[in-house]
Amino acid sequence: MALLPSAGESNIRLFSAEATGPTHEKLHPRIRTTVKWLFLLYFLLTLACSVSLWLCGMNVFDSINHAMSTISTGGFSTHNAGIMFYNSAAIEYIEIVFMFLSGINFFLLYLILQKKSLKMLVQDSEFRFYTSCILITAMIAAIVLVLYSGYNVEHALRSALFNIISVQTTTGFVSENIALWWHPVWFFLFFVMIAGGCAGSTSGGIKCIRLLTLGKTATNHFRHMLHPNAYIPIRVNHTIVSEAVEQSLMAFLSMYGVLLVIGTLCFAVMGISFFDSLNIVICCISNVGATDGLSYTPVTNLFTLPDAGKWLCSFLMLAGRLEIFPLLLPLVPAFWKNN
Repeated sequence: MALLPSAGESNIRLFSAEATGPTHEKLHPRIRTTVKWLFLLYFLLTLACSVSLWLCGMNVFDSINHAMSTISTGGFSTHNAGIMFYNSAAIEYIEIVFMFLSGINFFLLYLILQKKSLKMLVQDSEFRFYTSCILITAMIAAIVLVLYSGYNVEHALRSALFNIISVQTTTGFVSENIALWWHPVWFFLFFVMIAGGCAGSTSGGIKCIRLLTLGKTATNHFRHMLHPNAYIPIRVNHTIVSEAVEQSLMAFLSMYGVLLVIGTLCFAVMGISFFDSLNIVICCISNVGATDGLSYTPVTNLFTLPDAGKWLCSFLMLAGRLEIFPLLLPLVPAFWKNN
């Protein structure tokens, strides 16, 4: 967007479509100024991550590449084994910290640095929801690893935090073969895959703010059933959610559900099992990159898919990364009109 100053109002409309979460405020009146500040924050996080990884034993080339891959939640590595190549607890802890930061709203991180206070972070509803999802799921996974896999407490907590944060932020790094985890834990992994990180972060998925607002909308509906004449607004971060935002939220969730169902059915028609089909679609549309170690994984053998399956994966990844609507919005002729 910073490179397209001539786009004018269309630029703003596309920016709004990409930030389809219920709460979105620009840091500055001019979108280019906002992008420049966010770019600076992004650069500083990448630099800090790179230096930290270098201090923990990576060479300069690997540390730079893994830092860029971490902050962008891309999940690519200079080694086939990824982070497992280093077999280093220190590197895994560094990755845990920076993957977690990459899943937070960058607008919020900027405001925290600007005001030099963590108060806004603690008060942010989406951040609390995001953190709660990670902690609860990681705690369940850690307990399972201790009881069923014989891990010691430190190893279990580190492995659970690393892999859960990696999956929820859709980074895709893995520190071990999570296919060996107790199978019921996979359902929690599916949930955090779909949830993703915070709106305004580099992570994929539905975004925590949407799930939080969806939960409040459902709760509000039950209250209206008990008190039909009462006016009970939905509030997120002390801000009332408008009907227009609710409609946008429901439209996005509906489109996400439609793509999930159609994509799963398409892969099933190609002869892939239902569970594997669902796994592929969730990983692609949420841009996770790592799966639960089932028959098909983007890291190993998706190349065995037929050409139609690869085209479908490409479309789902693009739709998920652009959050569906921006992929379709430029195709509407009215988008390019000034009025």
